[in-house]
Amino acid sequence: MRPFTVLALLFALTAGPALAAPGLVRVETGDLRGASADGVLSFKAIPYAAPPVGRLRWRMPRPPAPWDGVRDATAFGPACLQAPVLGESYPVPGPYSEDCLTLNVWAPAEPDRPLPVIVWIHGGGFTNGGAASRAFDGAALAGQGAVLVSLNYRLGRFGFFAHPALTAEATGEARGNYGLADQIAALQWVRRNIAAFGGDPGNVTLMGESSGGLAVAALMTSPAAEGLFHKAIIQSAGGRQPLPALTGPSLDGGRSMEAIGAAFAGHRRTARQLRRLSGRRVLAGRNMVDNIERRTAVNLMVDGTLLPGDPLTLFEQGRQARVPLLIGANSDELTPVFGAVSGLAMAQFGPRAAALRQAWRPPGGPDQTHRFVSDLLAVEPARRMATLAARTGQPVFLYRFGYVAQKERRPGRGAAHASEIPYVFDNPSGLRRPTDPDRAMASAVSAAWVRFARTGDPSGPGGWDWPRYDETRPVLVIGETGPRLVHDPDGERLDLIESLYPTTIWTWPRQ
Repeated sequence: MRPFTVLALLFALTAGPALAAPGLVRVETGDLRGASADGVLSFKAIPYAAPPVGRLRWRMPRPPAPWDGVRDATAFGPACLQAPVLGESYPVPGPYSEDCLTLNVWAPAEPDRPLPVIVWIHGGGFTNGGAASRAFDGAALAGQGAVLVSLNYRLGRFGFFAHPALTAEATGEARGNYGLADQIAALQWVRRNIAAFGGDPGNVTLMGESSGGLAVAALMTSPAAEGLFHKAIIQSAGGRQPLPALTGPSLDGGRSMEAIGAAFAGHRRTARQLRRLSGRRVLAGRNMVDNIERRTAVNLMVDGTLLPGDPLTLFEQGRQARVPLLIGANSDELTPVFGAVSGLAMAQFGPRAAALRQAWRPPGGPDQTHRFVSDLLAVEPARRMATLAARTGQPVFLYRFGYVAQKERRPGRGAAHASEIPYVFDNPSGLRRPTDPDRAMASAVSAAWVRFARTGDPSGPGGWDWPRYDETRPVLVIGETGPRLVHDPDGERLDLIESLYPTTIWTWPRQ
């Protein structure tokens, strides 16, 4: 065994289940001093891997270096290098850096037993975001008796990039999905160290939203992540569109990630030349909006090692981790962005377009055309993944989030993409002028999520009646008047979308 592995194993065997002293904790690489507030301790910017810079750019994560003395862990570290998006829902404050592989922990100050652990993977299209957003503060979840871990992982071309020269040098090592490998390294760190914060390494729940939710689905199908988590929460992940392949043609007929990487690199044909590029040159001002518009596939990829196939395809084959799964989408996910082009999106389906238009704009009924892209990319894929998982016998709980804060309600509009996050984290201060009903909903939603992390079932005494998903398709609709159980809401429309697959590949509509 390598020396680092031996030390880590010895640490895992000797670490105690409680915090050594108020605000002080020892992990495998050294001592940390965190902050304390209202019975919750927080520890920030903890290195879980070596800085992926220089010769470690576009390499799998390496172990972090130990430090002497007590490391201050009261402030967030830099977010991973990215180009911010104007008007982003949950912006991440700078600075930004390639040296960004850190995580944060919130835990009760006096845990009386090993506590459930929730590991949060942020969204942002694999090109934006970070763990330092105020919306992701874990104090409220820790106050409910959970340990919350949030992490940074490499983004954009730093995290999801392939090139023939990098493939050639990666003998015996995975390549391409560096950001996904970072997430796996963070989970390995949690397994080795979380007991020192009062967390139970045998009760870890993965939770992610948007691209973070797609990452959770990928980790559920990655052999390298097997055994590192025990439950999963997938929020608004989509997942119907095929992922690009590292080499060879992609399922959607697009170029491989290697071909896209070679086009970016131009005359630079060696790994050394690529690593000599400045971070600014690699970034090239690219953010998640550019990623959509240019369709140049900075994304998860099927690499054959960390990700042996497209996650939804692997779910169809029953090859996912058979752990309790809580999954869902919001009622009006993408209308603010794509509502105006939903008609163009329907037109792409040729002879099926007339049926689609009639289903979303029925004669004498309300015009719901603006929701078509939301249903296509988020609501129906969540139902599909829930159905596939439930077939294996694993516990599955499906939701539709439609609550809108009282001061933000508009006729005909539901809950937009990512709007559930302040409720999941019980951080209603992130809402504009939150009301008492908004705060009550945040308390109820977060309690259900924590209950799921604790037991694998979001229902229970004092909570919501939320049955397991089965052939009757029960969905907990979390609306403005409270939760209600509905069997297959909007089922006919979603069935119509399902009938479009698997032969139809959807592309972004153009105006």
